[in-house]
Order: sequence, then C-alpha cells, then structure tokens
Amino acid sequence: MPKKKSAIPFDLPELPVPISYEVLIEPIAHAHTALARLDEMLKQIGTSNHLERTYFTREAVLSSKIEGTQVTLDDVLKEDAENVDKEEEQNERQRDMAEVRNYRTAMRQGIQMIENGEPLSENNIKKLHKTLLTSVRGKTRAPGEFRRS
Repeated sequence: MPKKKSAIPFDLPELPVPISYEVLIEPIAHAHTALARLDEMLKQIGTSNHLERTYFTREAVLSSKIEGTQVTLDDVLKEDAENVDKEEEQNERQRDMAEVRNYRTAMRQGIQMIENGEPLSENNIKKLHKTLLTSVRGKTRAPGEFRRS
C-alpha cells in the first residue's frame, strides 16, 4: 500500500500582494488605443447592424456546414453586396445559399423573440425550425415539428 504524503498547506503571500504597474502601462495603453479606434470605427459606420449581420452570416455559414453546405462567408457576403436575385434556387450552390439565409433569418427571429420577452417555448422553437427549413433540404420533413421517431 502506498504511503500517504502529508498535506503541506500552500504558503500564501502577505496581502495586499505587491503589483508592479510599470510592466502593465504599455499593454494597457495599447488596449486603450485599440478600443478608441474601434469606437471611432463604429461611429463612422453609423450602426452596429453591419457587424451584427456579418457575425450572424459567419455563424450561419459555419453551422450550415454541418448539414453539408459548401458556401463560404465570402460567397454569402458577395451575394449580399451584389443583391443577387434570390428567387430561383435550382442548383446546389443556390440551395446552400438559401440555407444560410434561412439560418440568418431564424437567428434574427430568435433574438427578436428574446428582446420581446417571449419564452423559450416549444412553439417558438418550432417557428424557428420552420424558418430554417423553408424551401431548402428537409422542407418535406415536417418543418416546424419535432421528430416522431
């Protein structure tokens, strides 16, 4: 049987712990400058909707890859910028783009539900699921319903 070691308590330093602020001044100054630049950039953009939309699009692209979509963030942003006609979705790439758009729409709807104080209920989850599957892969698999098997 192995011999137990006796527990030696960790010797804590005296409080307050001395901090050398001199080494922190430069990193804090760099962080402050970066925050000021970001703040100014956001003011020039005029709204954070651009950043939010880009984040939602990135999340939609990454999550849609789980389902096998092949589009990239650049593809979706380029389509958004070109204002491409989104009605016809006959080829695989266009169907992938539609899935990403649906994901983005569902995410916005979900956030709106939260902001309106709606509960995370079965019905709301089903609404978001229906949005996800509108006119894309899985549209024939009971969109807005839980699986029964």
